[in-house]
Amino acid sequence: MRRVAGHADPDDLTLGSFRVKRNPLTRRLLASAASLTIGAVGTLALTTGPATAQAAGLPYGETLNERGVTVTGAAECDPEDSLWLITWTVTNTSQELATIVDPDPAVAGFAHNDAFQPGESKNGTQTLPSGTASATFSATLRWADEVGNEEFLTNSATVELGDCPGKPTEPEPDPVAEPAIISFLTCDLLGFIIDNREGDGEATVTFTPDRTVTHGHATGFSYTVDGENNVEITMAEGAGIAQELGDADQQNPVVLGPFPAGAEPHTHAFRATEGLTITVTLAVNGQPVDLKDNVVTWTAEGLDCPAEEDDGEGGELPVTGTATSLIAGGAVALLVLGGGLYLLARRRRITFTAG
Repeated sequence: MRRVAGHADPDDLTLGSFRVKRNPLTRRLLASAASLTIGAVGTLALTTGPATAQAAGLPYGETLNERGVTVTGAAECDPEDSLWLITWTVTNTSQELATIVDPDPAVAGFAHNDAFQPGESKNGTQTLPSGTASATFSATLRWADEVGNEEFLTNSATVELGDCPGKPTEPEPDPVAEPAIISFLTCDLLGFIIDNREGDGEATVTFTPDRTVTHGHATGFSYTVDGENNVEITMAEGAGIAQELGDADQQNPVVLGPFPAGAEPHTHAFRATEGLTITVTLAVNGQPVDLKDNVVTWTAEGLDCPAEEDDGEGGELPVTGTATSLIAGGAVALLVLGGGLYLLARRRRITFTAG
């Protein structure tokens, strides 16, 4: 190949102060290098363009660090109290720490400035009465960077409510007719008449005395009730305890029954002493029944009882002999005196004779 002085060879390529001899192989290498350079520059432009580091798998326009807050609500009816129980859920959808600001309304579970970690969800609860049409909850999250820049985002949710039907009310059972328990006092007894003729179930009656006392089945007692519910006790001749059953006290109460519905009246009595108190409890078909005025006390006040006779035990015998002797002696003295006066009168009698 011939060189011409003062003219560059067209096959030569000048790179700076170097001249490279161009040939077909050199041209191919340079073209490949240029293609690689252009591809790298294009890839860098795509990854740093308007999409701002688009993350794979996210919808277009959303990035891994995009800030956001979601609010959802779920309502449940509580039939026991006829109330709505609402659960509000707040989620920090970003990958940065956030805090909640003044939840509206204030509900249990959320407090001002509570921290929400990246991606964290928290729940709050609210209770509303039946008949409330709807409920809305709003949450605001705050993000702050190291230099004091802040961003606030708010979201809300609404749930439809309405009526929360309460628990079905079971009909109350018909009242059970209780037996009549009539108490009475005599001069020596505190007694009870148990009458289940109008009752609807089996009745069991318990008598608990406050002291040890003799008791037993009694006869000869009956009662009547007038139109004003006044009770009158009738006591036949010879009425009293017909069968003694021993002693009872607080540890050993008297349990009578069960008396079936329609049973004839039964009378039970306790030997009375001043202040004796009996507490009465009742059960019908095994269920306790609340009795009013179920404490009865014996007292002699108001009873027309005869005075107790002195049987002479433990005291002195009455003094009667001295008084009788004095009376007899006085009578004898009067007789003697009368006789003496009579004789004296006869001796002094003067007889007049006519001369």
